[in-house]
Amino acid sequence: MNGLIRWWQRIGARPTRLGWGLAQQGPAWALLGLQRQSEHLARVQSTQTLQPTPAQAHHDKVWLSQALRQMGSAQVGVEKRLNMALPLVDLALGEIEFPVQLPEDDWLAEVQLEAAQALGLEPDEVNFDFQPEETSRALVRRVQWVACAKSHIADFKKCTQAAGWHLATVEPELHAARRAANALQGGLPSLLTQPVLDWQFRLPGPHNGPHITAAAGLATGDAALLQAMASPMGARLVAAGLALKAWS
Repeated sequence: MNGLIRWWQRIGARPTRLGWGLAQQGPAWALLGLQRQSEHLARVQSTQTLQPTPAQAHHDKVWLSQALRQMGSAQVGVEKRLNMALPLVDLALGEIEFPVQLPEDDWLAEVQLEAAQALGLEPDEVNFDFQPEETSRALVRRVQWVACAKSHIADFKKCTQAAGWHLATVEPELHAARRAANALQGGLPSLLTQPVLDWQFRLPGPHNGPHITAAAGLATGDAALLQAMASPMGARLVAAGLALKAWS
């Protein structure tokens, strides 16, 4: 009996083999799947551009749901958990400073209120996230926040659910692109020198925490990252960064 329990625990703890990311590319969307190759490496398994017809362009969520359903039908026996990015135009961003003596539990309401004011919505109508800067002045803590309309997320959740996918996370596309660039073997130049299906990404190991650390930085800086995002490969880079969240 104990052997059966241990076997079941091993089955339940099997590492995720596939990660999926969906990023907008003008009127189209880039869907990219990463497959884990080893403990520390993932490689692009598939990439597709989901493109609407002229007649579908005015029904964004409908055609996207249909396209995702068609792509998902080919993934038999695969858990279809999707990570998605929002472009800057769909977001509000800002920063707020708190006295160092203010407990972090009290930040939540203040950030929510400021985000709601920036979006012109009621506080309970926004989705938001925030993170303190690592370096702040001695007497204050500076917190960066990002927010969008809750209805916007609900629309995409309904769209993906109707297609048979589970929308796991939504984040700003810049965050996803930075994650991908930090992990990409060969750095950003690989976008130009390698086919997409040859892209490989380092995964976080047991000794460097659950996330790919930002401390590694970008050797070429954020200016190069923004340039890469504006290139024809930009949406796939963002989608790859989203897919990496399967192992974070």
